[in-house]
Amino acid sequence: MKVYENEHDQLTTFSLAYKSALRTAFIVYLSAMTNNFKIDFEGSDFEFFSMNRWKLQLYQVYVMYEGKRKRFHMQLNEEGKFYITDKQTCPQIYLHLEDTLGDAILKLGRS
Repeated sequence: MKVYENEHDQLTTFSLAYKSALRTAFIVYLSAMTNNFKIDFEGSDFEFFSMNRWKLQLYQVYVMYEGKRKRFHMQLNEEGKFYITDKQTCPQIYLHLEDTLGDAILKLGRS
């Protein structure tokens, strides 16, 4: 056990340890956050927006199709893969990209 000469030294040591712990916690906090991102695939731009800032769970995906911005959702399943939850809102021509888009989330979705 360390013996402090005065109360000021004890408070200074505690303060430095506390600041160090906060810094470490903040770094862990930042590294655990999810990312929003964009990719270009097969000539289409896909935008991914995380619905959970702390873990990879659910994303809104936007893509331009026939001059309109379309939105569909991708969610993590029990096997750890992302799938399109609302296939009826995803343009048919992009449904075959489900695995590719899911892999993009797993690779680019984490800070």
